[in-house]
Amino acid sequence: MVRTYVKKPGSRPYSAFDSHNMELAVNKVRTGQMSIRRACVYYSVPRSSLHNRVKGNHCLKPGHQTVFGDAEEKSLVHHIQVVSQWGFPFTTLDMRMVAKSVLDSAGKSVKCFKNNMPSVEWARSFLKRHASELTQRQCQNIKRVRASVSPDDVNKYFDNLAQSFKNADGSDIPPHCIFNYDETNLTDDPGVKTCIFKRGIKYPERIKDSSKSSTSVMFCGSATGEILPPYVVYKAEHLWDLWTTGGLKGARYNRSKSGWFDAVTFKDWFEKLFVPHVRRLGQRVMLIGDNLASHFSEGVIRAAEENNIAFVCLPKNSTHLCQPLDVAFYRPLKMKWREILDEWKQRNVTKCCVTKDHLPGLLRKLCLSVCDETEDKLVSQNLVAGFRKCGIVPLSRNEVLSRLPPSSATDSSGSGQLPDTADSADTGAAAAVSSAVLNHLSKMRYGDSEQPQRRKRVRVDVEPGCSISFEDLNNNTLEPASSTTPKDGSHTDSGNLPTGTRAKKQRLNKTRQQKKRVKRQLNQKGPPTCSDVEPSSEDETPVMVETLANNSEDGDPLESAPEPEAGSSTGPDAVPPDTNQQPAHVPISVSVSSFYTKKLCRLAATGLKPAAKSPCSGRKRKASLPARYRL
Repeated sequence: MVRTYVKKPGSRPYSAFDSHNMELAVNKVRTGQMSIRRACVYYSVPRSSLHNRVKGNHCLKPGHQTVFGDAEEKSLVHHIQVVSQWGFPFTTLDMRMVAKSVLDSAGKSVKCFKNNMPSVEWARSFLKRHASELTQRQCQNIKRVRASVSPDDVNKYFDNLAQSFKNADGSDIPPHCIFNYDETNLTDDPGVKTCIFKRGIKYPERIKDSSKSSTSVMFCGSATGEILPPYVVYKAEHLWDLWTTGGLKGARYNRSKSGWFDAVTFKDWFEKLFVPHVRRLGQRVMLIGDNLASHFSEGVIRAAEENNIAFVCLPKNSTHLCQPLDVAFYRPLKMKWREILDEWKQRNVTKCCVTKDHLPGLLRKLCLSVCDETEDKLVSQNLVAGFRKCGIVPLSRNEVLSRLPPSSATDSSGSGQLPDTADSADTGAAAAVSSAVLNHLSKMRYGDSEQPQRRKRVRVDVEPGCSISFEDLNNNTLEPASSTTPKDGSHTDSGNLPTGTRAKKQRLNKTRQQKKRVKRQLNQKGPPTCSDVEPSSEDETPVMVETLANNSEDGDPLESAPEPEAGSSTGPDAVPPDTNQQPAHVPISVSVSSFYTKKLCRLAATGLKPAAKSPCSGRKRKASLPARYRL
């Protein structure tokens, strides 16, 4: 399809006449006031075209006819406008999908559409036909909490605002006594700029240093456009004299650890900058701002009462609608800041970012360029327009309500009603478009009805340096971390125990649990006997301990056991001696847990208490044991 059709020279002209004159000529002929010959001469229209219009022949437009009728296209345009007001604007793809669903629901099949899906050229032609009603714009994303601001919240806000703007004697507060404050940040990024490149280049780039650093600045202005000097907060622990030189007259500078405004910096701005300006007015002042908790400290409230200042808090999550600085002042301010920053970076090629030494001078240039170039009194007409757009001065709630969608889809105050159509076919087309749009909106807002349930995750023990796969988990080659460690201290089968570091930790935990159980028995039912101790299980590592055959009951096996000879070994793999010989020392196989249990029994029999645990770590406690008894 040709985007812009250009007629060939000498081709047959189509509609080479004025459509308004053609309508007048047709009416004169049909009413009998003029003949066709006289009307075509008087109104300068072709005779054949006038004859066809009077007879009702060839009334269609030249070229390929539109897929949808006029009523269907008007209904589609209306629904596109409605969904954009509700915060779900259509893209060209969404519009094509809605058109496809309309064709499918009506049972139509268009040959020039692949799978009955309108092409991109159709969407472009549709927007061109309705250029007076639809346009393509870049939109910004807002959170759902901001979109949840309802007309009821706005009405309550303006009801309270009308009462707050009255003095004690019933007179209105003048516009020069109504202020709005808000903090913003100036970043070290000049942003994206349109440049000229060679056609076909894939990666257009521009060498320009930038960083993610930013500086907080507080601005405050009245409804008459008067701007107070800015208040700058650096991210630092100390202030230096070079950070204030070359700045705007009357501007103040401070610092904080985070670089943002906190209770201390806001109190300093309120007392050092705003209150002196209010005292010169000598009247009651209204200060409009957000309801941030750090703005309302005890010192700020006391100073406001002493100087006849009243705070007006904006509705929650409505600064994009009700705050004049956000609505009309900060956008041109940021655009001018990017221009100034770009010029400064072109002159200072060796500096990678804007330093705090140069920021006061750049801020002064910014304020003078956005406001009138008079440093003694800054005035901005954008701020005046912001107060008017927010419905504050003059007081008009309709300025804000007009930017909100109606409370219901059938609200007559908005554009939620469907267009009235007399023809039944037109009504059916409008109903088809309406159902298609509602189905598409339902998917966009709520998603599909079948949402996958979130599975509960289970931690898997994997040795350091090892990897796993999904097949290992399905084949149960790896077990969860909690499945191999009993909580009640009971023993498990030695054949199912894993090997490596995890097995050692499990055995050590079982040993500690047995020691705790024995200590509880000592505290509850007195000194236990050795017969109360359970025999060692097979899963614990046995240790060979040599004891004397005539060892006494109070003797300590560790003290009585002789040191092993050089080259000999002890432990679970020690070779037992020959059974034909009768050695003086008989090797006994005991476990570490049973060894400590017997030692506790002997200490309890003598009336001694076991030594308290040392505050050292588990590694040191483990290293304090003899080498042959460590796990």
